[in-house]
Amino acid sequence: MKTKDLIKKLKSFLSLLKKHRNYYCESVDDGEVIKNHGEIRKQEQILSRKFGAIEPYIRKFSGLMIYQPSIGISQDPWIDFLGGIEPSQKGPALDLVIKELNKIIGRVETTEEEQVLLEDLIILFDSLKIHPNIVRVSKKAFENKMYAEAILNAFKEVIVNVREISGLRELDGATLMEQAFSLNNPKIKLNNLQAQSEKDEQLGFMEIFKGVTLGIRNPKAHENIEQEDPYKTLEYLSLASLLLKRLDERIEPG
Repeated sequence: MKTKDLIKKLKSFLSLLKKHRNYYCESVDDGEVIKNHGEIRKQEQILSRKFGAIEPYIRKFSGLMIYQPSIGISQDPWIDFLGGIEPSQKGPALDLVIKELNKIIGRVETTEEEQVLLEDLIILFDSLKIHPNIVRVSKKAFENKMYAEAILNAFKEVIVNVREISGLRELDGATLMEQAFSLNNPKIKLNNLQAQSEKDEQLGFMEIFKGVTLGIRNPKAHENIEQEDPYKTLEYLSLASLLLKRLDERIEPG
């Protein structure tokens, strides 16, 4: 979710809160809800669903709590406004969260509108089930928005794994990949290399492994390349992850 989309959701929720507050206060007399019980409950259910979708972002900016000295505990107005408390307490809770939400919107509006919220990116990163080795070498850089470094680390890890598995520790680049995945004397077999389709797969992946050393690892290692797109970065990391998973599935040469 981008910042501008979050702002829209927060403003929409604020509008619903204000309408609910006015409707609720019109239905209360002498501390008791005297009418519109069904509609109030319906509005509370809608607000509860809307709140659930944006609660992580609200909690990021708000630690709002109310201490009740009479009972010696703190209460959470973000929960209280949804109902389940005395009518005399719900009105003040609504006023508090409306005031707090206005502050949150003001803070979020100072953020670049096209910025992607980090929480969503990390959820997306984790959902991709990226190879553990890539997570180990790239996730921290990704979280810190050092996207070029995350990509470089990932493909360095691919090359390191090819060297270790093949035993060709002195080689690098295209030469390493050609010897590691050679049809004549493969150090790494991705399949049994019996059918033509299996040989084609072996050669095809050899070209992919060669390609990432020439087209991805080398430029990012030797030049000061900026990468600002987190989604494109995840695509690069997914490719590195796929290559490591194919290495894990290799057939031991016999």
